[in-house]
Amino acid sequence: MGLQPTTSASEVAALGRSPAPPPLFDGGLGSDSRGRLEITERDVDGVRILALGGELDLATAGELCARVDAARAGGERRLLIDLGAVEFCDSSGLRALIGASEEVAASAGVLAVIPPRASGPAQVFAVSGAEELLPLHATIGAALPALSVDRRGPTTR
Repeated sequence: MGLQPTTSASEVAALGRSPAPPPLFDGGLGSDSRGRLEITERDVDGVRILALGGELDLATAGELCARVDAARAGGERRLLIDLGAVEFCDSSGLRALIGASEEVAASAGVLAVIPPRASGPAQVFAVSGAEELLPLHATIGAALPALSVDRRGPTTR
């Protein structure tokens, strides 16, 4: 009979076996391994900037979506998502960004993204072809002019 998940450490020791190590990744669903995402907001020249730090993944993508929705509901039409301090990004995070871009465009707004600087998340953006799906800019200074006009011309906000 093999070891069952409910086998205690003392039972394992009595059998002369070491317990299996905990999983390295539990899909982000365990309470101990939930990723942390920090989002700070500020306005520069009428553009709402959401600066993210930490992990943008399955466990945290909903927080980004909620912040973008709140900005849209508050009348913000020009959004910049700065991922410069993001240390980890998976396909769920990338999908949240693409969805945010589509939602902002559907509400007659414009969104730009500063991609992550860390090598891991930057590689996700490179291999996924994110530049074809998202308006990427290297810096806030480069993004602001792109956000100064929308599809109908200069903004008045």
